[in-house]
Amino acid sequence: PVDNVNVMLGDTSLNLTGDGFIAGEAQDVSGQSFQNYSRLGLGAGEALTFDLAGRSALAAAADQPAVISTSDRTSLAVGLGALALALLGVGAWWWQRSARPAKASPGGPRAAAGREDLLQAIAELDDDLAAGKVSQAEYDKERAWLKQELRKVWQTRD
Repeated sequence: PVDNVNVMLGDTSLNLTGDGFIAGEAQDVSGQSFQNYSRLGLGAGEALTFDLAGRSALAAAADQPAVISTSDRTSLAVGLGALALALLGVGAWWWQRSARPAKASPGGPRAAAGREDLLQAIAELDDDLAAGKVSQAEYDKERAWLKQELRKVWQTRD
């Protein structure tokens, strides 16, 4: 059982009716008006029932055709343009990130690689060893060759 039931409606164009409900004073909460309805005593297991009558302000607004102003269209265009630029930036970053150097093999043909490419290849080789994708002998041979190439690049650039 409860001693008191309060129902607050934020849409003051609706009316609440029900057994034992009394309309109270409208209250202002954070700049919005609420109509308060109270009912005394509700027994345990007793259903709380009431009816709402009237046309809500939200439904009335939905009947009005939507009008998009010029400023709304401008904001929409600017927002879509910003989204397109962001997607292009992410796409370019992803494409550049996915362009990895080909794995080197000692003595094989290889284009001149930069420091970053060689360091990346060493890191990938370390990962391959940890994952069991290459044998220790292959790892030692490949890593020695990559380090030698890296020394050459550093010596020619410095």
